[in-house]
Amino acid sequence: MKKAFVFSTFLTILSALPAQAFEYKVTTSLWGADKIAVQNLLHKAESMLPATLKDSLSTVEIRFDNVRSSGRGHGTALGYTNYRFRNITLDRSLISEIVKGPEHSAKTVRVHKNMYNEALATILHETTHLYDMANVHPDDEKEWISRCDTKFARDKDDRIRNGSRPFACKYYQNMTTSFSKNPYFLQVAGWMGDRENGFNQRSPDIYEIKDSKEYLATNMEYFLMEPDYKCRRPGMYQILSKHFQHVPFQNVTCEQNLGYVLPNGNYEKAALLSIDPARVYQIHYLFADKGADLVSGWGHSMIRLIICSPKRAVVGPDCLRDVEYHAVLSFRAYVDTPNTNMWSGLTGEYPSRLFILPMNQVIDEYPRGQFRSLKSLPMNLSRKQIQEFITRSVEIHWAYNGRYKFVSNNCATETLNLIQSVLLTPQIMFTEIKTPISLYKVLVKQGLADDRVFSNLKTANEKGFFFESYEARYQKVFDILSESLRMPTKTFKEYIKLRAYDRSRVIHSVNRSQVGYKKMAASLYLLESAAQKQLQQDVLMELQAMITEGKAKGDRQSIKLDDTYMKLADMFAKPSSFLPQYVGYGLPTGVEMKAAETLLLSKAQQARELKKTVVALQDSQLSGDLLNEVKLVKTNLETLQKLLSEK
Repeated sequence: MKKAFVFSTFLTILSALPAQAFEYKVTTSLWGADKIAVQNLLHKAESMLPATLKDSLSTVEIRFDNVRSSGRGHGTALGYTNYRFRNITLDRSLISEIVKGPEHSAKTVRVHKNMYNEALATILHETTHLYDMANVHPDDEKEWISRCDTKFARDKDDRIRNGSRPFACKYYQNMTTSFSKNPYFLQVAGWMGDRENGFNQRSPDIYEIKDSKEYLATNMEYFLMEPDYKCRRPGMYQILSKHFQHVPFQNVTCEQNLGYVLPNGNYEKAALLSIDPARVYQIHYLFADKGADLVSGWGHSMIRLIICSPKRAVVGPDCLRDVEYHAVLSFRAYVDTPNTNMWSGLTGEYPSRLFILPMNQVIDEYPRGQFRSLKSLPMNLSRKQIQEFITRSVEIHWAYNGRYKFVSNNCATETLNLIQSVLLTPQIMFTEIKTPISLYKVLVKQGLADDRVFSNLKTANEKGFFFESYEARYQKVFDILSESLRMPTKTFKEYIKLRAYDRSRVIHSVNRSQVGYKKMAASLYLLESAAQKQLQQDVLMELQAMITEGKAKGDRQSIKLDDTYMKLADMFAKPSSFLPQYVGYGLPTGVEMKAAETLLLSKAQQARELKKTVVALQDSQLSGDLLNEVKLVKTNLETLQKLLSEK
């Protein structure tokens, strides 16, 4: 008992002793100018490191060796870390560059600009690795780690007493690093769960996405060294600042132009637009009801930005009426053919991108085109959260190029990832969903959204929270027509699938002497437009098949059309392709955006010229039946327009 007391007292005294102060100690023999230059560089590195990081380490040995020829580290590594001996080995070639200083050392094409800064970045990078491998944690994390210990997972009695293991244990069990496995860091960095990192565009150093450890170390270089980092990667800057209690470049102000690429389906209105967060009244979770096919059977998750008209003086509820200015954030699989291959969708062969679309286009796509209603669920966000949400969304728009998987990495999971990376709160972070409707339920259950606006769908429709499917509207129009005209089918869906000639007979049966003939003409015009939309999809599929067949046979025109179309389509689906290569990273600057706009306008014009070629090809190469349908539908619409224009 006495020995135990003595040992306990010894531990108490030992813990009360001050920790050994952080220092870099050079163990390689250096002399004269070499020694002074290296020591000055190490002092500079030490002064840049956060106190919280240095407090977790003590002496870090620095040695010089032939790193590149030794095969240690990655291809162009200038150094590596040995945690067991707590030392950093730097390439011997750096000594002469360090002596030259930042003004005279060799220039590089990387953001760090010269070899002196590369040496400094390497020291900061490798020191971050040492900190990360020290596996130190604040009290709140220690509590989670203890709670999620593997013993808890094995102990059946504990599970019964304490309930099932929290979802958070997915991250905290067996945690072996200080920060690179932290769930909040992982979320902002781009590792949602354990899958690969899709943030592979606009990277300062693509080596960062090797794993989360390298991502942390690489981003610490820029966080500590680059004034622009807080503007280019604001989300990661904030999370590193919070964790390390360190705010570098406090006086740097960011004049962010939150621009995005608006592709527009036919490229007629393709443009580079921007979002002013101050003009955004609310952010909604936009849910498209399930569709008829297997791919859309779960619905679709989107985010709607309620952007006020430039003419509106006050940002408030009236902005819900400004639908033509609203934008929709939609994670989608980029499919470069008219048909979606289910196996490709299940295995992640389609790229996943964040598209920013006009709300009117989304209404045209879902309620009008696919007869799927839209629910616009208001989210409970502060003004600061709205600002951060938009900034993060635009950052993802430029940087993200993931893999879309219908089951595990779909529109719902990626929308949840976006929400999680902005809010960074336990209530939403430790949530797992698979489908759009389950995300809807989670947001309501956790108080992050309010669905009381749908208690009366008619009122919700009038106020702009609900957009009903046009199916009921079309059927109602059809039923009214059936009272006055002899309609050849029982439903509007059957009617719009008729041959255009059969519909023309109905159209020509409208008599000017009939009461309400203009109302009938307007109703038939609505149905004929719906039929035209269906026909356009058939035409697109035949044209694609025709070009593909011609390409396979070696037809030069088909090869050129297909290659040009694919290049343009991929560019407009991947915004980063408009920015200058190897220049900048993260959110684009004003200068970079200007260059992107010039290229975008040029490519949009090229796309419009391509469209003219395809239309000409359509008229000369489409099968006779389909071409006749196209012409007859056009004639039907012109006939109805004449009826409507008569006085």
